[in-house]
Amino acid sequence: MSAEAQQNPKKTFMSKLVDLISSIFLPVLTVIMAAGVLKAFLLLLSALHLLSER
Repeated sequence: MSAEAQQNPKKTFMSKLVDLISSIFLPVLTVIMAAGVLKAFLLLLSALHLLSER
């Protein structure tokens, strides 16, 4: 048996579902966060007139 199977011998359906959802959205979440930071940085530069809107 693997180390993970020894720690959690029985996982409930809800636990498996939460694990599946988190494993799907974790890589996507980092990209969304990076896009938000980039957008905020561009808005700040635009508001300070350091970046033209064209």
